[in-house]
Amino acid sequence: MDKILIAASTHWDREWYRTFQEFQIRLCGLMNRLITLLEQDEEFLCYTFDGQSVVLEDYLEIYPENRGRIEKLAAEGRLVFGPLYNLPDEFLSGGEALIRNFLLGDEVCRSVGGRLNAGYVPDNFGHLSQLPQILNGVGIDTAFFFRGVDRTEYKEKEFWWESPDGSRVLCEYMILGYWSLKSWGKMGKTAAEHFYDAYRTLKESSRLNTFLLINGSDHLYQDPDFTAMVRDVKETFPELDIRNGSIADYAEMAKEAAGDCRGLRTVRGELRDFRYGPDPTAVTSCRGRIKRLLFAVQSQVERYAEPLAVLASACGDGFDYPGGLFGKIWRNISISLGHDGISGCSTDEVMDDIKSYLIHALQSSSRISEAAMEELTGREEYGQASGDESYLAVFNPHPFAYTGMTEQTVHLEKAGGWKDFVLYGDNGEEIPYEILELSDEVITREYLYNSKEKVPRTCVKILFPVKDIPALSIRYFRIQKSRLLEKRCQEFYVRRQPSGAKIENQRFSVTVNEDASINVLDKKNGQIYRGLNSFVDRGEAGDEYQHVSPLLDEHVLARLTGVSVIHNSPLSQKLKITAELNIPDRADRGFLKRSAKYRVCRIVTLVCLTEGTDRVEFTVQIDNPCPDHILFARFPVALKIRQNTQTQALRRRSGPGKERTLHRSLNRRSPC
Repeated sequence: MDKILIAASTHWDREWYRTFQEFQIRLCGLMNRLITLLEQDEEFLCYTFDGQSVVLEDYLEIYPENRGRIEKLAAEGRLVFGPLYNLPDEFLSGGEALIRNFLLGDEVCRSVGGRLNAGYVPDNFGHLSQLPQILNGVGIDTAFFFRGVDRTEYKEKEFWWESPDGSRVLCEYMILGYWSLKSWGKMGKTAAEHFYDAYRTLKESSRLNTFLLINGSDHLYQDPDFTAMVRDVKETFPELDIRNGSIADYAEMAKEAAGDCRGLRTVRGELRDFRYGPDPTAVTSCRGRIKRLLFAVQSQVERYAEPLAVLASACGDGFDYPGGLFGKIWRNISISLGHDGISGCSTDEVMDDIKSYLIHALQSSSRISEAAMEELTGREEYGQASGDESYLAVFNPHPFAYTGMTEQTVHLEKAGGWKDFVLYGDNGEEIPYEILELSDEVITREYLYNSKEKVPRTCVKILFPVKDIPALSIRYFRIQKSRLLEKRCQEFYVRRQPSGAKIENQRFSVTVNEDASINVLDKKNGQIYRGLNSFVDRGEAGDEYQHVSPLLDEHVLARLTGVSVIHNSPLSQKLKITAELNIPDRADRGFLKRSAKYRVCRIVTLVCLTEGTDRVEFTVQIDNPCPDHILFARFPVALKIRQNTQTQALRRRSGPGKERTLHRSLNRRSPC
């Protein structure tokens, strides 16, 4: 007999086409009615509140008096949340952020006693290859989703999904989405007709003969006629085993059936096929500033604030580990990572809120890093120079010893007495450096028991080599006042260099082509890589979710307008390459083709080589005058390419031939 579980749920985007403040009002209305409905209808066995728990905090912020009612329902297993805190975009979440998301979700759910023991990730824009391992790590052995799977390849809705370490979960690919019984009995069909149509569709792709149908969808209230409709279909189809319950109940039902089913397919790797849903490469390029801010925040928290705070609290009595502050920081990060938020496909007002969450996390974590560093170095201002001698403290945030170039800022107080300085290592050896930037600022210095004071200082950003700084360690460099020694030596070097549209170091030689691309000679193996960082512009008729090309597209190639060597020193060299593309100023109203009017898109590329570093660094600035286009930066290299995701290095298909294409969508209507 086929077994069918009908679950009641909603999918709750905390913020999307409305702001959080607006959706919170609807959330409170939904929860108030839901709690009363569950209390009054004993046949209503369970309500699953999506796959997250932040909604619980959002509701209780307004109705704290209802916590007891929620706890009672949760204890009875009739109201469950989680297992995540907020349903994230998995490809934009850092590995640590994804783990913290689960941990925060577990914390919130346990506070009321109702965590969903199933990997319910219904609307995430694709899934990481190691999600089964992460789910196993939090005690979950199933997964439910409907994005990221190629329907032409995966004919069956049930399969095993295995991580690289062998961890696996039983998957339910929700072919009909998380809304298979949306508006049940209210869409021109009876409840029985709607139910049977959904069941018949799923029957065609089932190996286990177990079926999950979900009454609910985005931001919908729970229909009070739910149990009456369940009774109706049970009476109409007595040959089927029909029940209502939670998604976790269905997980147990499916696992039992899978134990008796041989030959169930095993799938390995990430799930990111998007012929039937939003393309993650599209949402990654939407509102790029937000993505860069997210990267800065996660780097600051994971690589500086938390490790420095641990070291500072362990090495002395003057620093208390700020666990509560980190909890607040990770909540802000997790909220910002909501799949419809950080992806950039929400309204401008929502994106302003997402930005504020990240800025608050960055401000708090940056100050924790500074305070911890001050405690560890024993000074109120590390990297500070006054008098004729001081020191610079450099922290290695990597989990391995670091050798290479580093950029650091020396702060010179009473800068009128400082014309130049010499940098010494911890063994007294003189270290070459070059000055990158000079600026002046006034800081407010705070003291424990004395009044704060304003302190003017000059900030000197320098580049210099370091060798074998141990993992998570601090190394000190002595700064000695001198008289124009270092600047004069650097000036003499620059004066002696020949002019030419070329830069090189011990590993690479870089030259420029007429289309503004570059050729790179690898001196180690003699290989020349030609046409790197070439630009091609194409039409874009899609939206924030996905790329769509106009049917009659026009491809525009860049042309070189200028080359200059803007930096040349013993430690680094930098090329400035300017280019232009004459591009159509928009797509036509039907998005059939691009406009016949043209505007100039200017691009400035900085290519940098540093001594002792085996990489070529690019910085690209684009003056974007038009909407409705996508700019490709091409790197045609016949190499095996591994891409680092949050949890592993893996191979991905790189498009036609052996060319790996990186791209960015340019649209003035998405300015953030």
